[in-house]
Amino acid sequence: MKTLLMVVLLAVIAVALLLWMQARKASQMSPPVLIDGALPVCGSKPNCVSSTAGADSSHYIEPIRSAGATMQSVVAAIEALGGQIQTTDANSVTATFASTVFGFIDDLIVTADSIPGTFQVRSSSRVGYSDMGANRKRVEQLRTTLGKP
Repeated sequence: MKTLLMVVLLAVIAVALLLWMQARKASQMSPPVLIDGALPVCGSKPNCVSSTAGADSSHYIEPIRSAGATMQSVVAAIEALGGQIQTTDANSVTATFASTVFGFIDDLIVTADSIPGTFQVRSSSRVGYSDMGANRKRVEQLRTTLGKP
């Protein structure tokens, strides 16, 4: 019984150490950037959502539409959700979110669309395979915080 308990304890420690190392790796990685003013494409892993994913239904999320919303109100909404603004200009904002326990980094990019009050959005995890829906939930929280028209 003691041996089994010791094996379980060592396994828990090993998993925690692995997760901690992955979180440190994420903090040292470069964030995704706009490519000629467009959101980067999501990779094959299910840890990214984007309003420009098109036919890729596993990554697609609706653009944010909020009558009267401006890039300033988007920045304020991101900060209200706990995001750390990295860059901002008249047409885009980039932000990071860190998970509570291990500090995994997720990146959010929002760009103003040509239609006033419409914003294209991409939210992705820097490391790992699945985000268990965290990025989709974050975009929906942003949508709710900005208010629907």
